Amino acid sequence: MPIVTTTIQLATDTAAYAVGDAVGGLIEIPGMARAVGLGGIIQSVTLMEDTVQAASATLFFFPDRITQTANNAAYAPSDVDMRTCLGFVALTSYPATAPTLNQIATAPNVGLAYQCKAGSTTLFAQLQTN
Repeated sequence: MPIVTTTIQLATDTAAYAVGDAVGGLIEIPGMARAVGLGGIIQSVTLMEDTVQAASATLFFFPDRITQTANNAAYAPSDVDMRTCLGFVALTSYPATAPTLNQIATAPNVGLAYQCKAGSTTLFAQLQTN
C-alpha cells in the first residue's frame, strides 16, 4: 500500500485560542485512497505551530463534510456529525526543548483505519485545542 503524505496549512488568526476552540476551519484532505470509496490506515500525524497557541490538540477525522465549527469558536460538532466520526488523534506533547515558536508534536503509530465516502478519495478533519 502506498504511503500518502499531506501538508495542510490552516487559516488561523492572531487572537488567542481558548481550550476547546476549533483551529482553522474544516480540513479537506484529498487523495487519501487509491480509488473512490477505498480507505487506508493513518499511521502518524504531525502538528507544527509557528506560534504557541496550545499545549495540546485533538484532530477529529470524518469521511464526509461536516458542519464546521468556525475558527476560534468553541468546537461544537453536531450529534449527527459525531456519529460519522472515524476517530481522533491526540497531539499531546511537544519536546521539552521546544523553542518559543515553531513547536512540533507527533502522534506516531496511530493505526486509525478509515474508509472514504463512496465516490470519494477525500477525508475531512477538524482540529480542536485542549
